[in-house]
Amino acid sequence: MIEIIPNLWITGLKKYNPKAISSPLSKVKINTSDKLNFIGRNKKYSGELQTKILKNEIIQLYKYIENIISTINENILDNVIIIVCKTGQQISPLIATCYLI
Repeated sequence: MIEIIPNLWITGLKKYNPKAISSPLSKVKINTSDKLNFIGRNKKYSGELQTKILKNEIIQLYKYIENIISTINENILDNVIIIVCKTGQQISPLIATCYLI
């Protein structure tokens, strides 16, 4: 588990351990592995259909990240936010980076 800024952590499913964070604040887990299972569907197709599906995936990802950033913003002062993705190396850092930007 890696602390990006105070009260904002990222991790993978295997390394997720909320007890490792010593804080009196409540912990809010954002599990992206359940919500982003639509990513990668475009690989099954080719040509124009693949391009259209990829564009749709990017739009859905953008909307999801926008929603998560809003959730982080609303909760970061009163809670510890833990963003969890499958490996902790792609989506969690992406969301944390988007939040920082």
